[in-house]
Amino acid sequence: MRKPLLALMIFVAVLAGFVGTRNRALAANSLPPTTVTVHSGYVVVSTTAKTAGLDTSVYITGQTPGGNFIYHTAIPATITNDAGWNCPCTAQITYRAKSGTVKVLTARSAPFTPQP
Repeated sequence: MRKPLLALMIFVAVLAGFVGTRNRALAANSLPPTTVTVHSGYVVVSTTAKTAGLDTSVYITGQTPGGNFIYHTAIPATITNDAGWNCPCTAQITYRAKSGTVKVLTARSAPFTPQP
């Protein structure tokens, strides 16, 4: 009876170690936040992620699927409200890697609605 109990305890310890390692890896790979500050007539998009020297763009997405607005700009980015935005919107920052591929730099922002 002691051997099966010991085997079960070892199995549980190994499983707990695996789950803990996986959760730490997922947390380490999470993206930094995108912050949007709404002002009258424009929004400011920023992040705590390092953006110096990166070829960055801001994606503004709304409720219309595929209706993205892309602004090639430095961060923090001041973007004038666009009549085409179908808000509430979210923003996300990307950058162009040396290979030419576009990579996601930050997580999507919280939904925002611009002020006229």
